Amino acid sequence: MGRLPAITVWFWLIKTMITAADVVWPDYLYQHLGQTLTSGLIGLALIVTLVVQFRVRRYRALAFWPATIAVSVAGTELANGLYDKAHLAYGWITVLYLVVLVALLAWWRARAGTLSLWRVDTARREGFYWAVALVAFALGTALGHAVLLPQAAGLVIWAAIVGCVAVGWRWLRLSPVLAFWGTYVLTRPLGTAVALALTGLGRWPVSAGFGAAVIVLATWAARSRRDEPGPVPTD
Repeated sequence: MGRLPAITVWFWLIKTMITAADVVWPDYLYQHLGQTLTSGLIGLALIVTLVVQFRVRRYRALAFWPATIAVSVAGTELANGLYDKAHLAYGWITVLYLVVLVALLAWWRARAGTLSLWRVDTARREGFYWAVALVAFALGTALGHAVLLPQAAGLVIWAAIVGCVAVGWRWLRLSPVLAFWGTYVLTRPLGTAVALALTGLGRWPVSAGFGAAVIVLATWAARSRRDEPGPVPTD
């Protein structure tokens, strides 16, 4: 059985809202707990949630989405860490993680013979999925910082780009693999733009609101079985 949820509009809504919810609280932890302790907590959360996810035999929302949240935060910090500690410009960080992403996908294809998400049904293939997801979050973070857009226009522009990828997949025969991972990367700056567009409501209320929305939507999708794994286009 598949170990990932069905890739539907609900998947993308939850994934984007996770990014929006993560805009505030990691920085808060860094400021109040320090870099070493916060990084350790993020690393521990990543390990624990992935161990739980790998122990289930098929997709379970209560295992998959906490792992996605941990990967989201860890990936973001991989990009920000190179900027803060190695003093690399976000443009170069974007190029670096793009190369790593392509290399991981090539390795995955060479070892598994396919990049189809429906065939993520073994621990090895799932390991590749989470490795690529981690790098995709880092790439999306770096891209969002490298491409400086006015706050008002950022939301519209990122949403339009994501929409173009969706149109390319649906009607122009864009590779499902390219469409999925392209959207995975792009919904990182899109989620940030959504959160920033709502900062007038208060950063913490926006973060908490998106966090609650993730829980509600993921629970609803699981109970209604709208996220049950199903056949997806293969590569």
